[in-house]
Amino acid sequence: MILQLTNIFCLLLICSALAPDNSNQKTSKSFTEFPLESSCKIFPNKDTLSFPEGINSYISQLNEIIKTKDFNKLLEKVDPDVTVSYGEAIYGKSKFEATWSAANNQELLWQILGQMIILGGDTDQYKNKEAFVFPYTQIDRFYKGVQSDWLNLAVVTEAAVDLVDNTHQEILDTLNYEIVEIIDRSVTGWPKVKTVCGHQIGWVAENKLYSCADYTLVLVRDKKKMWKIKVFSTE
Repeated sequence: MILQLTNIFCLLLICSALAPDNSNQKTSKSFTEFPLESSCKIFPNKDTLSFPEGINSYISQLNEIIKTKDFNKLLEKVDPDVTVSYGEAIYGKSKFEATWSAANNQELLWQILGQMIILGGDTDQYKNKEAFVFPYTQIDRFYKGVQSDWLNLAVVTEAAVDLVDNTHQEILDTLNYEIVEIIDRSVTGWPKVKTVCGHQIGWVAENKLYSCADYTLVLVRDKKKMWKIKVFSTE
C-alpha cells in the first residue's frame, strides 16, 4: 500500500513538472494589449527613453523657442535644404524664412509647432536616414493596409472621443486613437468620418483629429550629427 502511494505521488510530481507554465503568458498579454503600430489605431509613443540620442534635448529647446517666439533661434535649427512646400516645390532655408518671417504668419507657425510638440513624435526613416517625425500620426508605416486616400485620412488624437449623430446629441460610439476617413467637411468644426476598421460613421469634433494632409515636421541629423528641421510642410 505504501509503495502504491509512493508511486502515485511520484507520478503527480512528474505531471506537474511537464505541465506548461501559463504564468508568463498573462504577463506577455499585458504588453501587447495596446500595440504601438496598427492599421486601425495609432497610439502616441510615450516612452521618451526609446527616442534617438539628442531628441529629448532638442524638444526642450524647441519648446523654449515656441514659448519665447524666437524666430531667429528657430532658424538656427532649420536645415539649409529644408522642404517648405511639397505642392509648390519650395525648398531652402531662405524660402522658409521668407514664408514665415511675417508677424501674422509667425503666430500661425508657433500655433502649429506647439500643437505638434504636444501631440508628440516618433522615430522614422527619411530618405534612408534616421529621422524623428512630429506628430506621430504622420508616419507612413502606421497606415499599412489602409486603402483610403491619404488626403482624406485623419487620426483621433485622444482616448474616449465621442462619435455622435448629425444632431451632435446622441453618442454613437467612443473612439480611442482610431484612424478615420473624412467623408464630409460641410459642417464647420464637425467633420463626418468613417472608421477604417469597423466602418462606423458619425461626426467628430475637429479639434480631436489630426489630418494626414496637415503639417509634418521631420528632423534629420546634419553632417555634424546635429538634429535639424528637414521638412516643415503640408502634404
